[in-house]
Amino acid sequence: MSTTYRFRPGDTFASVAKKVLGSEQAEEVLRASNPGATERDGEIVTLPTERPALPPRPRAPLGEFELLLNGRTVPDWVELRYSSAIDSFSTLSYLRPVNGDALPPLTYPTVGLRFSGTPAFNGTGIPTPPTLAPESRTQTVSAYNAPGVLQDCTPAGSAFPLEFEGVPLNIIADQLARPFGVKTVFAASAGEFFERVSIEPDTRIFQFLTELAQTRGLIITDDVQGALVFNRPAPGGGKVAVLREGEAPLESVTPEIDARNYYSHVTGFGAATVGDEGGDFTVVNPFLRGTVRPYTYRVTNVQGKDVPLAVVAKTGRMISNAIRYRARVATEVNPVTGRLWAPNTLVSLQSETVQVPRPYTFLVRAVDIVVNDRSRSAVLELVIPDGYLNSLPSRVPWGS
Repeated sequence: MSTTYRFRPGDTFASVAKKVLGSEQAEEVLRASNPGATERDGEIVTLPTERPALPPRPRAPLGEFELLLNGRTVPDWVELRYSSAIDSFSTLSYLRPVNGDALPPLTYPTVGLRFSGTPAFNGTGIPTPPTLAPESRTQTVSAYNAPGVLQDCTPAGSAFPLEFEGVPLNIIADQLARPFGVKTVFAASAGEFFERVSIEPDTRIFQFLTELAQTRGLIITDDVQGALVFNRPAPGGGKVAVLREGEAPLESVTPEIDARNYYSHVTGFGAATVGDEGGDFTVVNPFLRGTVRPYTYRVTNVQGKDVPLAVVAKTGRMISNAIRYRARVATEVNPVTGRLWAPNTLVSLQSETVQVPRPYTFLVRAVDIVVNDRSRSAVLELVIPDGYLNSLPSRVPWGS
């Protein structure tokens, strides 16, 4: 490596340190080697003959987090990612260095997470083979909560034909989840009885239950005990975290548009049954006037008076999910609750840049938390809440 460098227009000690020595953190070392230098164009400075030792970057304390593998603490993990969402199940993955002590693949250890001493996750682990890199050997272990099996599986073939008549959602959910050892918890009323519902052989259980829950204005999450939890969106939600452009902890907001699945009219056709010819029901999107974009589908899992409820629920979710705002915050903790960010909570967002000019209360649909020894952050997926309440939104963020 050359022992001198000639300054060019626009050069600074920081830019030269990054370009030649590999990091802006070497700026002070470069300055110390050249007392009196002024960064002027054409000036020649002396470079260190050896790459300087860089000062360590600040490390985030990880003591509040405790990872457990088969009930024993994992002391040497370097990064974890914890994800949870409405109408889905929680997942966790962590990265750790290995030196002949890697877990074998296709084993299913128990993985747990505690935050400030309180259990936050418990699930089944899936180790991947270690990764070999020039300077490291690491292994990633992923884990999913118990209800995840319902997203993979259908009922057993021996259970078909599978129909329910004149029963509430809690009875249906328990009968479908119990064979897999998954408990169901209703934190809100299961709502009216279904006249008649049936599940097709190729329909996964979680998908079926999610669609039924939507007709009753319910969402599905899970808990640390591995139960499937049915609840109202943002129950008792007077506690609203506030995020404003230009203020901590908000770092960025990225809107995501699903324009291809945004329709002016949604029509559902119900199946004909004995004594009922079936029929159709249409919901008009109040926010898409003057544009013809119809969508028609067959309502297969419910019948009778539940068909209009299913179409309203589908249209409401369509509007709520048309634009999702991914807000990145520089903390894993909700400042209002003092606990980890969680789905099915409320956040007020205001940002002129992303066309939310006035404070708008969103529902947190999904959370992705990343923690390592350098930083802690969370990405919150924010959606319009009304559509998750089995109703059409009364206003949209960009028109408020």
